Amino acid sequence: MSVGLHKDKYEGVAASGTSIWWNTSWPIPDEEACEYRFHILTAALACPSSKSYVHVEVGAGFGYWTGTHLMALQRFHPHLLNHVQIHVVDSTPTVDDCLRTHFASNHFDIPPDRIFSQRAFLNDTRSGNAYLQCQQKMRPSPQHSCLFNPGGLRAGQRSPCNGNMADVLALIPGEIDVIDVDIQGFEGLAITSEAKQMMEQRVKAAFIAPHDKHVRRGSPEHKMVMELYNTFSTGVWRSICLQHPTDGHPSSATVCDGVVASLNTHFYDVTDINSTYVRVAPKCNSLRAIVIPLMNPFTSWPQWKEPTVERDPVYRLWGSTWSGRLEVGEAVSFMGLKFPQKLMPSAYRGYFYCYRDKADWLGKQLKAFEPTKSGVGAKV
Repeated sequence: MSVGLHKDKYEGVAASGTSIWWNTSWPIPDEEACEYRFHILTAALACPSSKSYVHVEVGAGFGYWTGTHLMALQRFHPHLLNHVQIHVVDSTPTVDDCLRTHFASNHFDIPPDRIFSQRAFLNDTRSGNAYLQCQQKMRPSPQHSCLFNPGGLRAGQRSPCNGNMADVLALIPGEIDVIDVDIQGFEGLAITSEAKQMMEQRVKAAFIAPHDKHVRRGSPEHKMVMELYNTFSTGVWRSICLQHPTDGHPSSATVCDGVVASLNTHFYDVTDINSTYVRVAPKCNSLRAIVIPLMNPFTSWPQWKEPTVERDPVYRLWGSTWSGRLEVGEAVSFMGLKFPQKLMPSAYRGYFYCYRDKADWLGKQLKAFEPTKSGVGAKV
């Protein structure tokens, strides 16, 4: 997530020293520019007449990308928040309380009966009824039990439930509007042939971080990971962003995990304009279309060498970056998504070349509250 390597600044601290005025800026072209873009686009193209809207985040952490998608849905189709169903999957036993904490920061008023958490460690094992029974035994986490400390998420005791993506999808009925999968190198194992078939039939749009660098090259697991790029860019799937991890630390478009963001052509019309641009429209409303440049790979994207992403057609849909009051202990994205600073892992609290934009804006927002000789906060 990104808010401002270039322009983030604040305009003074309140007399109490507990809040500041903050102006965010557009993300720079890095790995997460693709993920933000995916969530903005799919939310913008959602079917307004839908009576149900299902978002799934696998490897959710505290639900950052769930929150990002809800912010986009709130801007483009606020009435769909009355129908949205949220599913999060994570090995953290308290992921449900982490999500409650995150939602409270943004005043997402989604009733508990439309928020579902599966606490599970995913691999290649299809557990079936055992997975279902394990999930049924899980009880809601107590309030304020989210397993985070100021340095980030503690390892804690992971969930005793084991399964694969087919187990996850079996517990989510009907069509899925958006799914975001990032499970730190287990994607190739967990997204089995059965899971791929289920996704092909029921998932409208998918974002996956394959993590091919995290798996030993030449191993069976590496072959499974590489197959994800092929699966989600052929057949019914049309990729709008596909990039393998890059080597070294280039000045822009650094990619560490690899990304593939795809639309299912059972639910979207994706028409080639030329080798770089496509026209995308939901089948539920073909008049609601947008022409966008592909990011297959990043070097083909017209914005990849620009300072920020603001000229990209999808980001232009969003309009403008957030400005507002930031309370002590809070962080905020360019979309206005707020969350407690303590929820972000420690890797993002200093220079981190994979997500240097994220690390930079988090550091600036935290530093802005540090006392100075005049007692009004640090300049950034």
